[in-house]
Amino acid sequence: MKRATAAPALSPWILASLLAAAATPRLPAHRLLADAIARGGALVIEAYFSDDSPLRDARVTVTGPDGIVVAEGRTDAGGVFRFAPESAVDLDVVIDDRVGHRLEMQVPAARIEPLLADAPGPSGDAVIARSKEGGLSWLGPLWVRILAGLGVIALLSVIAALAAARRLRTRRPDAS
Repeated sequence: MKRATAAPALSPWILASLLAAAATPRLPAHRLLADAIARGGALVIEAYFSDDSPLRDARVTVTGPDGIVVAEGRTDAGGVFRFAPESAVDLDVVIDDRVGHRLEMQVPAARIEPLLADAPGPSGDAVIARSKEGGLSWLGPLWVRILAGLGVIALLSVIAALAAARRLRTRRPDAS
């Protein structure tokens, strides 16, 4: 009696996965970025996505040394948050839209001193700090994303194996 194996049943799953991966278009990144700008004696935080669209209504928290909150509020429709620093201290700025985008940036005290001194400088805005790319906070570090991806692959393999085993059981003739 010839015994059927599950290997041929798995090959359509593997082929479909490979075709889906190859056919998926490359999507542009949707990263969160921010600039700290000296504008008219105030420190202006401009939060925006990598496609230059503003981050609206995001929570902004500015802390000084020892985590003391210096300013907090929300970005406006243009992704802008403005405040006047009272002293030249290193500032940590956290921007969070509460749906997964989060960015942390630092503004050094040396860049804030000219704002407080009201010293004549170049006319117009001056970018005094620029963020590194932020992202989706729920994705976590790289090792977590890799582990999650391997877990999904393992889960799909188990589901495919169970489906193949079920199919084999239903095809087997009854022994009378």
